[in-house]
Amino acid sequence: ANIISLIVIVVDFTDIPFLELCFPARLSAVFFHFNHAGYYINLGILCAMGLYLYEKRRALRWWYGFSMAFQVYGILVNSTLGSFIGTCCALVMILVMFVRKNSKFAWRMAAPVVVVIVMVIASYFGYVPTSSGEDMKVNFDTLFNDGQAIASGTDAIDSIGHGRMTLWKQCLKMIPESPIFGYGPEHLNHKYTAEMWIGRPDNEFIQHAVFLGVPACLFYITALVWLFLHQWKHMKKLDRTALIAAGCVIAYIGSSMFGLTTFYVTPFLYLSGAWLPADRLKSA
Repeated sequence: ANIISLIVIVVDFTDIPFLELCFPARLSAVFFHFNHAGYYINLGILCAMGLYLYEKRRALRWWYGFSMAFQVYGILVNSTLGSFIGTCCALVMILVMFVRKNSKFAWRMAAPVVVVIVMVIASYFGYVPTSSGEDMKVNFDTLFNDGQAIASGTDAIDSIGHGRMTLWKQCLKMIPESPIFGYGPEHLNHKYTAEMWIGRPDNEFIQHAVFLGVPACLFYITALVWLFLHQWKHMKKLDRTALIAAGCVIAYIGSSMFGLTTFYVTPFLYLSGAWLPADRLKSA
């Protein structure tokens, strides 16, 4: 994630011909859009944070702290607001889980919060350049305008989230048409070509319901709830890997409520989810 963050920063703000040849759409490669690397960096931030909280050796703790700060900077440069929201949700939850596991507050836990707050303030005042030109001030203004659109109930509501509301409304219309088995992955824009400019609704749970059917979506939600209830109940037994995996899953779910859920992003969720019941694997 550090390397990807570095590539994001270098590609966006330099004119090196070799890099432009390798990444013609700024950062592309397996990420099919210039800011989709943020979904990977999102998980890297939580890994670095978890390692920072658990590390006893000072040199390594400084390295993990620097890695987290650098990746937070990278995700802001990459201008992936949905991923950053997921990062903030997971940061809060990981700190709560860490306190519950250790039954005490450690001052080093304040460092990740301070890093995020400082980076957000720096971005708000224009000190963090972004690949799209949308810094945190622009994002806050957009969220405020979206809130006003919801409150007023005007036609502007369809523009919420850069048009995501239109996608969600169309998909909610489609779910009752095939509620059991869905339409299958990536088939939405074939039916609603005029309204759906992409084949996904940019919301994971709506996507599962319309792709795979309502039962599949409910099974998925049940599995996630069971995993987290299990983690919460056995918090004292969790090792470092399980706690970090929980943070990655929370970060992904937070970002997927407003963003990407596709083949080059979702596998990271499944890898993290497989580590969640690490205490059982260890005892076995």
